Amino acid sequence: AEVPDLKGCDVAVRTFEYGATHDETGRATHSVTFRGGDQPGLLARLTEVLLDFGANIVRLNAERIPGTDGNAYVTACDIAVAQERAHACLAALANTAGQLQLTCDWRQL
Repeated sequence: AEVPDLKGCDVAVRTFEYGATHDETGRATHSVTFRGGDQPGLLARLTEVLLDFGANIVRLNAERIPGTDGNAYVTACDIAVAQERAHACLAALANTAGQLQLTCDWRQL
């Protein structure tokens, strides 16, 4: 009522029923962690690899971690990738990480 731009508007508040539905791309199959220096385009390069293999990022966290020799950039993501593509996808991620001077560790979930 006190916002001039909304004068004459009706406002309704109601419960929003959000049903979480996930197909196979919403269930993580692998957890992957990259460590190294931050650089422009880092996430773009890594996500291009995932796209090439039809993989999906289910969760992602990226942060700068202080260390003894400066800051390290750590990106941890849970991905969903088809079993028949997993080995090649993870190898391509490790190769791309190496090109970006990052380490790459992964585990199957």
